[in-house]
Formats: sequence, C-alpha cells, structure tokens
Amino acid sequence: MANPNLNWERTYHFNAGVDLRIFDNLINGAFEFYSSESNAVSRVTVGEHYVVTVNVPINGTHIINEGFEATVHLNPPIRSKDFNLTVSMNFSKNWNRVAKIRETLDYNINTTSYLNCQTDRILEKGYAVGDFWAYDFQGLDSNGTPLFNRINYNTTDEELSYLDFLVYAGSRLPSITSGITFRLSYKSFVLNTQFAAILGQTQMLPTPFTDQLAFGYLPDPDVNLSWELNNRWRYIGDEQWTVVPRVGLSGSPVDPSGMTNSLITMWDSSSIRRVNGNYLRCKNIQLSWFAPKKILEGLGIQRLGVSLSTTDVFVLKSRKFKGMDPETGTSVTPRSFTFGLDIGF
Repeated sequence: MANPNLNWERTYHFNAGVDLRIFDNLINGAFEFYSSESNAVSRVTVGEHYVVTVNVPINGTHIINEGFEATVHLNPPIRSKDFNLTVSMNFSKNWNRVAKIRETLDYNINTTSYLNCQTDRILEKGYAVGDFWAYDFQGLDSNGTPLFNRINYNTTDEELSYLDFLVYAGSRLPSITSGITFRLSYKSFVLNTQFAAILGQTQMLPTPFTDQLAFGYLPDPDVNLSWELNNRWRYIGDEQWTVVPRVGLSGSPVDPSGMTNSLITMWDSSSIRRVNGNYLRCKNIQLSWFAPKKILEGLGIQRLGVSLSTTDVFVLKSRKFKGMDPETGTSVTPRSFTFGLDIGF
C-alpha cells in the first residue's frame, strides 16, 4: 500500500567559495560558504493508514542548514637554506535548525526520543538536528535514591510537554571541527605533528553500573567495574557529598509522559551525567632523518631515511572524562610507537 505522507525530498542549495593567495604566497587557501533548505525531510512516524500500526518514513519538517569550510596554508617568512616551517589548517562550522514541523500527523515520539538524540525524528521547532534532553537531576535522598526536579513518580499528564520535565542537554553533533598540521624541517631532520579539535559537542558519561549491580546482584567475577563506584552512596549522610546512587536500586517509576524506566536508567540519562565533549587531540608526532648526499655516496645507495613516530600522544578534554576517551566514550586509546627505516638502492 502506498504511503500518502511520503514524497520526493526537495532541497535548495546555495554555495559560494573563494580561492586566494596573498602576501607572496605567505597565505593561501580556500573558503566556502553553503546554505541549504530542505522542506521534505524524512522522519519516522506511526502509520495511520495501515491495518497494522508500523513505523514508516514521512516528509514532515523544514530544516535550514548553513555553514562554512576553510583550508589555509601558512608559509612563514622565516625559511632559509637549512630551515623551513609550514602550517596547514582546516576548519568547518555548521549551523542547523528546524524551522517548521508538520503537526497534523501522530509522530511516534516518546521520552526516549528526547533522551537519545534520534536524528531521524525531529523533535522541537527552533532546535537543531542532534539536540537532546535529559532528566533534571536534583540529588540523592537519604536512602541513596536519585531524585529529579519536575517529576512526580507515577503521576502522568497527557497534556504535559516533554520540555516541562526534561532539560536541554546540548547537541550530540559537533558544531566545529578543525585540524592543524605543522611541518618543521632543519637540515636533514623533519618534524611533523598533527592535531584535531572538536567543539560544540555534548556527551553523556557511560554508566558505571553493570546490569547485575543495577538490580542488586553481585557482578560476574570477570567483569571490570568502574572507578566511579568507589564514590557511590553507602551510608546515610553520603548524599551530602556524592551524586552516585547506591547499588541494588529497585523499581521502575513512570515519568510524566507515561514512560517507564529504571531509576538507574533515569540517572544515567540525567543532567548530572552531561559532560562537555570538546577536545583537542594530538594525533601524531613523527621525527625523520634523511641522510645527506655525502653519506649516500659513501654507502653506495640512493636513499636512506630513519623515522620514529607516535600516535594518540595526548588529549585535552573535560576532567569529568578522567580515564575515558571523549571520542570513543570508553577507555583511553592506547599510545603506539613506530620505528621506520627507508633504504633505496
């Protein structure tokens, strides 16, 4: 059966760019601005024209997407016969917002849609694709149970908006991405470094609770536990200094929308777990040495080079990540070292 709410997606694009080279090639690069408007973005809804209710895509929103990208190469005027420095940078910035939402259909949206940033379901007009929300964490009670503002357990209200009991958490999608590369050469030595940066991104910390701990059972002996559990609630009064609930919480309360979640799931999806996802990563450092002609002639070879490199050198990030990687959300990416030998006969 045909879907009466699905048709061709129409998108209008505008692009403008410029390439430049100035100050005797001291600075050269490319800059591009783009803008697009899509008045037929597909999203998921409950099929209202079917005998069996199913999830189907429809055209239901109008999204404005704008941004610019830049690539710049710098050649500082400090080069000489033995010394040379070049810097390359790329930068992109994006804005998007939902300008209009089709209100005539019964969208299959619930609290989870707001908590998990489901990009196939545009949630609120004026916000961006990738925005998400969280339960408003209030603190722990004297039993180590998490409390949330604007939530009265087991009381539902069909007229209540999700924004009445959830708080805006941020965007899962970064608004700015950037990379920078330095190349420094001095006589027979060459040093290359590469950095990457992400800005405008919000993440949620991974849960420290295993399924067993969440429901009061001892964890399997081969399961590693999170360091955060050292700070969990244990005794009356601990709620004055910790925000980590006790283990063994029971019950699955109903939020105002009628959604049932365990207390640990609600805590994991609350504002206390929100963390600034911005970071600067040193991705690679490589030092190389290339034998000069005199040495090559004496050895009877055409090329000789030695290099030593290391990857994932360091990451500047929020302190809340502690031993976790902001890019993967898990443990820190291990640092690696590589030795290279290049000989040409």
